[in-house]
Amino acid sequence: MMTTNRRLFGQVLLVESFFRSTLMQSARPMAQVMIRRCSHLHGLTSCLFVALFFLLVGCEKSKVIDWNTVEMTLADDSNLPLILKEAYQRDSEALALSYLHKINGKYEGIEIPRHIVQTHYFALIHVFNAVDLAARDSVVTIYNIHTNGFPDTRELLLSVNPTADWVDSWRNGQQITGVTEIDSLMEKYDLQIIRITPYLHLQQEIAVLRSGRPLNIETLARCFEGISGINYAESITASLSLANNIYAYYRADHIQLDYKLEWFDLEMRYWTFDVYLDGRVEFVGSRGSTPP
Repeated sequence: MMTTNRRLFGQVLLVESFFRSTLMQSARPMAQVMIRRCSHLHGLTSCLFVALFFLLVGCEKSKVIDWNTVEMTLADDSNLPLILKEAYQRDSEALALSYLHKINGKYEGIEIPRHIVQTHYFALIHVFNAVDLAARDSVVTIYNIHTNGFPDTRELLLSVNPTADWVDSWRNGQQITGVTEIDSLMEKYDLQIIRITPYLHLQQEIAVLRSGRPLNIETLARCFEGISGINYAESITASLSLANNIYAYYRADHIQLDYKLEWFDLEMRYWTFDVYLDGRVEFVGSRGSTPP
């Protein structure tokens, strides 16, 4: 009986040793403190400690932010000129759509939830307002870094057959074509004809539509496919060569923003900022080549 108890006690100690050595590496700071303070416990008490450890880690994991539902603290953009507000709005729309692609594998919806756009907009404005951080001047004032226009969330390009009867309406600046499929899409997604350019040598004309709100243009384009008089539809994307950009990464309690500056010979430099829900901004560091 005593031998059995010793073996059982030895197995408990082995389990205890395993949890102390391996889980310590993955524990969050609060859990690590608990492990150190309970390092003298053994046996049944140690088993209770292990159970407490899992409960503590589980509670801390529950604090991980669901970026699909939360909103960031309001950022004051009253000091920004209109042109900068519009630029950061475009940035936030592109970042929001990229986020939806990340969490869905590939986002097939058309509408981009407003609160997701707003969260990214506020994050960008918080960096803009972080005037106490010297690195802020690099990305805001000196190099004025923004996204490169991909993915586009506003403009749709259509190749149309110039002989189609309804095309005359767009040539004359009229939104209504008389084609139910086209007119219903124009109304539903707040689309306006911006311009239509003839490419008669290619037997087509190029029409550009613009939406009054951010949309997943790639998915919207497929809604126009198959309509009589439309050859193809696609999103308008900016060239990705020699382009500055902003990337967003989603951490447990903050958004990490990487501002990329790119110049000739594909040289690049990155500045990284962490933006928390309460609006706090921390400069993490920079890396890459020295800008010219």
